[in-house]
Amino acid sequence: MALIRLSEIGKIYSGNETLAVGLRKVSLEFDTGEFVAVTGQSGSGKTTLLNIIGGIDSYEEGELYINDSPTSHYTQKDWEKYREEYVSFIFQEYNVLESFTVLENVELSLPASYCGKSRRKRALDLISKVGLEDKIHCKCAKLSGGQKQRTVIARALAKDSPVILADEPTGNLDSGSAAGIVTLLKEISADKLVIMVTHDFESVRDTVTREVRIFDGSVEFDRRIRPASSAPENQDTDLKTASTGHFLRASASLGWALYRSKPIFTVFLALMMIFPVLGLFGLSLFVSQTLSSLSDSTLFTYIPGRLVVSTADGSPFSEEELSLIASESGADSYIFNDQILDYTFTYSHIDSRRDYYIRFSMTVSLEPPNDVDVGRLPENDKEVLLSVPISLREEFGADSVNDVDLNKYAGLSDMKVCGIDYYYDNTRKPKIHMTEEGLKNFTSYKMCEMTFDYITLDVLSSSVTGKNYNAYEIKYSDLLAKDEIYYVHIPQGEVVSVAFENGSDALLRYNFISKEPEGVSKTDFSALWVSTEFLPELTSDILKNGLTQSSLFFGSDSEAERAIPKLREYGFLCFMSDTERTSTDNLLTNALEIVGMAVLAFFLVLFLALFVILCTSRAVISTKGDIAVLRSAGIRSDILKAAFVFRMLLSVVPAYILLAVTAAVIYLNPTTNGLFVFLHAGEYLLIFFGMLAVVLIVTVHFVKRIFKVSVRKALKEGEAI
Repeated sequence: MALIRLSEIGKIYSGNETLAVGLRKVSLEFDTGEFVAVTGQSGSGKTTLLNIIGGIDSYEEGELYINDSPTSHYTQKDWEKYREEYVSFIFQEYNVLESFTVLENVELSLPASYCGKSRRKRALDLISKVGLEDKIHCKCAKLSGGQKQRTVIARALAKDSPVILADEPTGNLDSGSAAGIVTLLKEISADKLVIMVTHDFESVRDTVTREVRIFDGSVEFDRRIRPASSAPENQDTDLKTASTGHFLRASASLGWALYRSKPIFTVFLALMMIFPVLGLFGLSLFVSQTLSSLSDSTLFTYIPGRLVVSTADGSPFSEEELSLIASESGADSYIFNDQILDYTFTYSHIDSRRDYYIRFSMTVSLEPPNDVDVGRLPENDKEVLLSVPISLREEFGADSVNDVDLNKYAGLSDMKVCGIDYYYDNTRKPKIHMTEEGLKNFTSYKMCEMTFDYITLDVLSSSVTGKNYNAYEIKYSDLLAKDEIYYVHIPQGEVVSVAFENGSDALLRYNFISKEPEGVSKTDFSALWVSTEFLPELTSDILKNGLTQSSLFFGSDSEAERAIPKLREYGFLCFMSDTERTSTDNLLTNALEIVGMAVLAFFLVLFLALFVILCTSRAVISTKGDIAVLRSAGIRSDILKAAFVFRMLLSVVPAYILLAVTAAVIYLNPTTNGLFVFLHAGEYLLIFFGMLAVVLIVTVHFVKRIFKVSVRKALKEGEAI
């Protein structure tokens, strides 16, 4: 059984509205151990015969058999597998990868059985065998013709295929180098089939075992000169299926080699890829900023697992009732007077010396701070710790806490800032942290303040009777007795009645005093001073018949949502704390902004996509010749495609590194942190995978176009690159 058999093979070329016959009914058999010289005049069909045997060119008539198996039904993938497992090429034009080193050229053809150290050792042994030990790391572009040809032979040996096809391998060499090449091919033919096209038969007469002469596309004669070497027993020449591991290793190794082979172009391509990546980063910042400004605010301060409950008919309920429904619904805890959680404290500071203005809002936090960057944790009910963005570090202090006035707009003028927790995510809302006792007192204070919207006192005195005085502010102090209330800016006398806007008379049971306690100073506003101890009791008295809203806390939002049906059975309305407040006031304005943002984003993405297409197309064109050589060397198309995709993805890595550095510089620097919206992991993943997807789609498209061209044509086109 012959290794390769041609039966009545015919080949026709068409072009420029003409037809040319390449081969006419050629029938030949070749087997292992033969060293065959194919001779004939230029244009007779020698190279065509070699290309058909090697699967580089197709045939229109007859049949080509490999181990008695026909190939006329072969697809491109089948021919690629055949070239990978069966054939090694040695061309007159060398077809080495000029930008690769000698070692890289040889290593890329090593089969899957070689990996790691054994791969390198095998490549070095083969290079030594062809006498290029001193050129191992030399780029092939710097080699002489003979050295390039020896590199190709070493690559052919590395592949260890049963068939070696050499197309005039000595045509461009001096006589000494040519003789060495022929001798080397003779040694190889001991256990392989070597078919060599030559125009100078006399130079190989003493070494070849057979001569096949082609004339005008037909076999003029086929003569045996000497016996062929005996084929090794149990030689395995069946097509093998490469493993997934080999595919991945080969693709990654070749992709990395392609990436390193042209450093100047690689650097240029990496620089070009920076623009679309940073463009996507800028687009993400713009979209996030726009959506943040357009997003509806929530009805309540969002706390994970928080569920706000109120009675359906607006009737009040007691803390005992709330405790019961909390137990029945499986809540972890509850807050009876929860309105403090939804109270927004606005901090404002104008520094005319620096032309500096700060204004932001804060809410109370029930959770302990993540960390204390400056100062310490609160130790009493008059101290607070603020969690604020790092962009406010100049305002609140870097090494120690600045003397900050929590002004009346924030409602915290009696509180002292003892510590600061800075964070870099400027999309988080600033928070106020207090001690448990401080939060309890402050909650009572704010509840009283929010309840006492309007208070009227009737005072009986020697000078004034029945006069009404308004108290707009409630203050508390440890210097007052529990049952005493000190009133400011009211003439001395006896308070005979207290009228509240809500009709409560809770203050009448306590003792009003007009004598100013030591340490409690008068204010510029009418006010009522009460004791710290008395404050929670006063709040309870006022709210015991008027509270209609409280909060339950569960382990997560999903647990809170599961508890809603049961709470509704008890007659409660339930709202998740992230329920959005809807408004129709700015619907048209918001819609126009969204449309404008979408149009701008579309054109920017389109521009970036076109830019990536341009970069990728140039990268494909720059590597077109290398891909043609690799295809001719029998590297499978799926490996080549994956390698090129891998090469292009590597080109994006420097852009991602620059993106990470840019983001770090922006967000870690207090000066720039507040200028751009903080992007979270999901948004960076969108940039990462979005860019990868564009590069992948575009690269695959261009690479597919290359592989639609035959190997023979691709090699010719590659010569011009």
